[in-house]
Amino acid sequence: MRFRDPVTGQIYRDIHTARRDFCAGRRCPECQFKLELNKYDTCLDFSEFNPERAAELMGLQILKDSEKLGDITEEKLLPERSQRYFETGAVRDAAVGKGRYDLLPWGAIHALAQHCERGALHYGERNVDKGIPQKSFIDSGIRHLSMYIQGDAEPHHLVAALWNIEWACEQEIKRPEMIDLPERTEKSGKAV
Repeated sequence: MRFRDPVTGQIYRDIHTARRDFCAGRRCPECQFKLELNKYDTCLDFSEFNPERAAELMGLQILKDSEKLGDITEEKLLPERSQRYFETGAVRDAAVGKGRYDLLPWGAIHALAQHCERGALHYGERNVDKGIPQKSFIDSGIRHLSMYIQGDAEPHHLVAALWNIEWACEQEIKRPEMIDLPERTEKSGKAV
């Protein structure tokens, strides 16, 4: 089931993308969904189980899967084409697929940066860029995590595990030629 905004012409592939755009810049206490929730905890739950009623509340037209979309191309159906609206009246393109940097654990990232600083002093800057086999990252990451779980007194085991897994992930994406795990060679480049 797809949904069309009759005002903008925007077509949504699913009710969740439509609801996300509908909620952008709106305040929950004033929302049409509030009176409809009943046994549902959130408007997300309500939309999941009542997509047609949710579409009606948002003023959307329901397009059945079999309905022809005329000259609308697949590109125009992408949810990334939608926009975010702010209470101030400002508008920006949607951030879908760009990552949510506002949700990152900055304390852990700072600890990781400090670990990189210690490593640069010990091994030299950018030593990792010379090439380290993937199995070394995985082995070291698991070993450090194991030592942390077992209560080893070394204070850097957890961040060392994070560093190794982070570089394994980076390498999986950017240096597939360094993947030396037989189970992973056909899947390299897909760390997500």
